[in-house]
Amino acid sequence: MKKLYILFIIIVIVSGGLSCAYRYQPVIPEERILYKNEVNSIAVVPFVNMAEGKGDIRNATEIFSSELARFREVNIVHPTSVAQYLYEHNIKLDSSNITAEALKIGAFFNVDTVIVGTITEYNSFFPPIFGLSLLLIEVDTGKIIASRSEVYDSSFNYVRNELKTYASVKKLKDSLYEEDLILHRFELYIRFVCHQIIKKYF
Repeated sequence: MKKLYILFIIIVIVSGGLSCAYRYQPVIPEERILYKNEVNSIAVVPFVNMAEGKGDIRNATEIFSSELARFREVNIVHPTSVAQYLYEHNIKLDSSNITAEALKIGAFFNVDTVIVGTITEYNSFFPPIFGLSLLLIEVDTGKIIASRSEVYDSSFNYVRNELKTYASVKKLKDSLYEEDLILHRFELYIRFVCHQIIKKYF
């Protein structure tokens, strides 16, 4: 009987250890990109669309920038200012030049870092899909401080669960943020994805 009791205690301890080992651990402030790297200023470079769907993505960078400003106290050069710089210098960003041009942009605006984003997945029709790949680059050294990539396909259950939580909070302040409306208005869906990525990593 005593041996069975000891065996039971061992099983409980081991199973408890396993559950702890596989339990989700949220990102703590010290692990977040902007905390960890002591970033003080960022220029957000207009995103480049690498997805097959060639829809209008001009607002995506502005949405990301506005969500970033809501979450973190850091000086941000808005993408409209960067877009004006690109226009005045007759520069068209694509996959071949975006990193080099981003460093020039960072030097011009005298910021610590630049965020370079490429849209990897894009479907504005129901169920919407939005994928975003981000690089945070140190201007002085050209070093990539962090890279993150996420695809939010709303046909997946985990995305719908995140969306329900997001919508339940938002609709307390604005009835426009109902879950179904977000799924059918792509600009709202982009805001949801940017919100989740920034909340998770920044």
